[in-house]
Amino acid sequence: MALAADIAGLRVEHTFDDSNSYQFIGSEAYRRDISMAELKSYRSPARLFGIKRIWGWEKRAEWLNRQNRGDQTGFVLRVK
Repeated sequence: MALAADIAGLRVEHTFDDSNSYQFIGSEAYRRDISMAELKSYRSPARLFGIKRIWGWEKRAEWLNRQNRGDQTGFVLRVK
């Protein structure tokens, strides 16, 4: 990202990991042969996976974010 920002005349000022339980919900759905489109037809992922499991995934995502190991990252860019 730093190289792309530099080419655009910007610099990376800050990064942050922004993962949530959906990184695990999506993986578990695919493991069970449920597509994301099909998953959206359920009113709540808790119906499939249980609220305790989803709560645990949310806590794990928060921990991974604190370790800078989440599956989504945000970038704050500034003009040089």
